[in-house]
Amino acid sequence: MSLVLRLLSGIFLFCIVVLLLYLIRRRSVNAKYSLFWVFVCAALILFDIFPSLLVFFSTLFGFHLPSNFFLTGIIFLLICVSIHFSVVLTRTEQRVRSLIEKGALLEDRIGYLEKKSDSDIKTDVIIDKSD
Repeated sequence: MSLVLRLLSGIFLFCIVVLLLYLIRRRSVNAKYSLFWVFVCAALILFDIFPSLLVFFSTLFGFHLPSNFFLTGIIFLLICVSIHFSVVLTRTEQRVRSLIEKGALLEDRIGYLEKKSDSDIKTDVIIDKSD
């Protein structure tokens, strides 16, 4: 890989890390999710600084080209992230559904108690008039 391309990719990865830190600071991204992406960027920066690491790992896992190893790793990573976020989304939907059900039950209970208190007040007023 040419030096210019390595420098551009390093600058790009550095900008992504800065963006992640900015999003963490604004609390737009949860720290545990952004920490994962910071580690991914750190690994990519290592591969950018030391391209021989990519060649070493690609031959270690039996890939003929480092680019095939890199793309396979990225695809695997994105599939894992997609599955993880599907699990998180499902849990969140279940919590929201549970909260909606609890809110509906509480509204019904409040309505029942308001009707009961209104009827008690009317009964007290009728009793006071007879005195």
